[in-house]
Amino acid sequence: SLESAPFLHNLLPDLLFVLGSKNRPEEVASNLFEGLRLCDERSMDLILAEGVEEGGLGTAIMNRLQKAAGQRILYIP
Repeated sequence: SLESAPFLHNLLPDLLFVLGSKNRPEEVASNLFEGLRLCDERSMDLILAEGVEEGGLGTAIMNRLQKAAGQRILYIP
């Protein structure tokens, strides 16, 4: 998320793609396809994604991430 980006940028400066603010799921949803396409173009073997709150558009976003992961998901609290 936009909120976590400053911390993560220090760890992964060249690999960070921010989809938007966790408070604006419509922004995340509109950038999700581009983010997944970018990962595919770079032949990424691993994608670390910050989840969004379930409900409404958040449920659709999480469903798309789960499908992209082929259900191979590790949840970290």
